[in-house]
Amino acid sequence: MPLESTNILDRTLAETISGVATKNTIVNSEVLLKAKAKGLNEMKVRSPLTCEAVDGICSKCYGLLPNGELPHIGENVGVSEGQAVTERSTQLTMQTFHTGGDALAGGGILGGFPRTLQLLEVPANLSGKAILSDVKGTVKQILKNPIGGYDIRVEGYGTKNDKTFTAPPTNALKIKVGDKVNIGDALTEGPIKPQELGALTSHLEAQRYLVDELDLIYKGDFNKKTFETVIRAVSDNAVVDYAPSDVDFERGDKTSKSYVDYLNQERKKEGLELIKFAPYFKSIETSNVDQEDWLTRFSTNRIKAAVQDAATTASYADISGKDPIPAYIYGDDFGKSRYY
Repeated sequence: MPLESTNILDRTLAETISGVATKNTIVNSEVLLKAKAKGLNEMKVRSPLTCEAVDGICSKCYGLLPNGELPHIGENVGVSEGQAVTERSTQLTMQTFHTGGDALAGGGILGGFPRTLQLLEVPANLSGKAILSDVKGTVKQILKNPIGGYDIRVEGYGTKNDKTFTAPPTNALKIKVGDKVNIGDALTEGPIKPQELGALTSHLEAQRYLVDELDLIYKGDFNKKTFETVIRAVSDNAVVDYAPSDVDFERGDKTSKSYVDYLNQERKKEGLELIKFAPYFKSIETSNVDQEDWLTRFSTNRIKAAVQDAATTASYADISGKDPIPAYIYGDDFGKSRYY
C-alpha cells in the first residue's frame, strides 16, 4: 500500500522491513517516517480481505479500533463497521433531503447510495455493465456496428487470443486504437460486474474493486479496512466443485472460502489431494439464507421457513461462531413469555 495513503495507518505490517519495523508492527507516524527515510514508496500490510482466520477476522489483519486498541477476541467488528457505513449513509441521505441536494452537488451519496446498494447486493444481472476483455493484446480496430454500438477488435499473443467485442450504444468507449489491454480490463464505461472480474482475474481482485468503489462513494469518510471488512462478509463463500473421498464435502456443498483454504493448506502439508472449489459473491440481502447454522438463517421474513428447514434437516446452531445472529437470538430471554 502507498505510504501517502491514509489507509495505511493503524494496520499491521505483513512482513519485516529492515531498518523500519518488524512484521505485525502497527503502522503509525514513526513507522512511516522511517519508511520514507529509507526511500520506500509503499509497504505490504495485512488486510481483512486476505486474513486466513476461519472464524471471523484476526485482530492483526483488522488493525486498530477507533480507540487505538486492537480488538479483543469475540468483538464483532463486522457489525460495528456495517453499522458505521449504514449510519453515514443515512446522515448523508437526510442531508441531501433537507438541502435539496445542494450540499452534495456533483454526486456524492446523492448518486452513490443506489450504487452502494448495487455493490453490496452484487446482482446476477447488472444493467449497463462494462464490457471486460477476456484476452490480452492490442486494440487493432474500432468500427461502428450496423445496429448500434461498436465492434472492438483486440489482437495479440497468437491468433487464438484475437477477439472482437461488441459494445452496446449505451456505453461509451474507454479505449482507442493502439491501446494495450489485459485480461479483465474494461473496454467500455459502466459498472464492472464483480463476478465477471473475479472469473477473469481473481476473487481478490474483484473484492478490491468493490472496496475501491465504496471508497470513491464515501470520499474518504472511512479507512478502507471498513469496506474490506464489509466486503469480506459478502465474498467469503465457496461452492465445492470436487471433494476427495476422505473429506466431509460433496460436490455442490457451500461453505466459507477461508475454511476450504485452511483445509487445503493442511492437506497440502500432508501431501493429500486438494479440494477444488469456486469462490463466489453473495448478496448482503440474502447472505444468511444458505448458511448451515439454522439460527443464522433467521430473518424477519424467513422465521417460519428457517425453523421448518432446521427441523427436517437436523440443523445446528453455533452461538460462538462468527455470525452474531445465533448468539443474539439465543439470549437468556429467547422464547420466554413476558409473564415468566
